Amino acid sequence: MNRVVIFDFDGTIVDSGRLVFDLFNEFSEKYNYKKVPKHEADLIRSLSVKERFKRLKVPVLKVPLLTMDVVRKYEEAIPELKAIDEIKGVLQELKKSGLNLVLISANSKENIKQFLRLNQMEYFDEIITAKRFFWRHLSINSYLKGAKA
Repeated sequence: MNRVVIFDFDGTIVDSGRLVFDLFNEFSEKYNYKKVPKHEADLIRSLSVKERFKRLKVPVLKVPLLTMDVVRKYEEAIPELKAIDEIKGVLQELKKSGLNLVLISANSKENIKQFLRLNQMEYFDEIITAKRFFWRHLSINSYLKGAKA
């Protein structure tokens, strides 16, 4: 039986919290929702994306366009993003120990591969991206079911 360690990307491999926070505020006027005050940043980051949209009163019909804008700007910022402290060493050690490393994320495969390549962190045996932004849990469940078979 193969032993596998599953990772998320944003907040686990890449330190992207500040970028996402800033992008979310950057588009508040364009899409007519509340900006997140700096003192609420940690609270907002602790919420799921769906909960953030609800709390900040992001109009549901504007979510797809907002998401596309954020994804585009995120992609442009990848060269400036930093890895989470010590994660590269952790991944190296896990790989050396013979474990399979799997990354499951709502982020795009292109963004993930670009970041991993730029940071010399191409240790993952498999990268799985959620087909729908809010349904990453389905990708995780699907992977786990396939791993048991």
